[in-house]
Amino acid sequence: MIEENLKLARQALKELIEEGKRVNVSALEKRAELSNGTLNYSHPLYETFKEKICELKRAECLPSSKDIYRLRGKLNHEIALKEKYRVERDKLKEDISYFLHCVTVDLDWRPV
Repeated sequence: MIEENLKLARQALKELIEEGKRVNVSALEKRAELSNGTLNYSHPLYETFKEKICELKRAECLPSSKDIYRLRGKLNHEIALKEKYRVERDKLKEDISYFLHCVTVDLDWRPV
């Protein structure tokens, strides 16, 4: 019985991977038409199978070097934009400060 369930679960795993769908225990049980929780029974074969599923999921989560390169480029671009806008902000602050200073000086000056 356990071997049959694992055979069905392996087939379901293969199908899910080929379709590019997410792999988790619940999805495997549904695809293999096993009852909910079947793969959670305390049995060495089930536990080994679940460990392999976890390893597979961890491998899916690791970014490729191409992704890392793309993300680094995006990060560097965002850092450059942030610095550009910071410089613009500081320049505007100086302009506003100078303008306010000029306005207050003009208001205080009155001919006698």
